[in-house]
This record gives sequence, structure tokens and C-alpha cells, in this order.
Amino acid sequence: MVKIRLEDIIESNKKGNDWFPLSNARSGKVRLTAEWKPVVMPGAINGAALYTPPIGVVRFLFKRSVGLRNVEIKGKSDPYVRVLYHGVVVARTVVHDNNLNPEYDE
Repeated sequence: MVKIRLEDIIESNKKGNDWFPLSNARSGKVRLTAEWKPVVMPGAINGAALYTPPIGVVRFLFKRSVGLRNVEIKGKSDPYVRVLYHGVVVARTVVHDNNLNPEYDE
């Protein structure tokens, strides 16, 4: 698991760093890059009374995992990636059966 603020990812990327250590793990890291691109939203022009500026949009691309630890007694692990927001799963990749080096590309 990795918990990091979007602002910290952007700042680290500007310094040439895009690898972040996994939390609560003996080893492992995840590569994260981010770029801020403002989006013009309807209602933003002429001071619309009900317009609220967006906080932002986050899009993830999961490429692959390499050298995952096998946590099953028989066979190999069946990895997948979950995206949580305040503890609630908001997205998930497909499960890759019996694969310790899955190619997600999702």
C-alpha cells in the first residue's frame, strides 16, 4: 500500500523521482507520475453562482507487477490492484490467476 498526496507526487516528479516505497512492507516500491492539467468546466465563465472549482481528477494506469510474493499454500497467488478512497474500493483491476508477474495494462 502507498499513501501519498498528489502534490507530493508532482513535486517529486519535478525532481526526477517517480519511485515510492510501499508502506508496511519489507521491500517493494511503486512508480507514480502525475501532471496537473487544468480542465475548463461548464459554468466557470461569467461567475456562475453555483459553480464550484474542481479539486481534480486522478487517472491511474497499472502496467505490471514484478516478483510478487506467493502467499498461497498451493499454487501461486492471484494478484489484482485495488484503488481505495477513504477506505472504499472505487476501482479494481482484473484478477490474474497463478501469476507472480502480472501484466495489468489497465
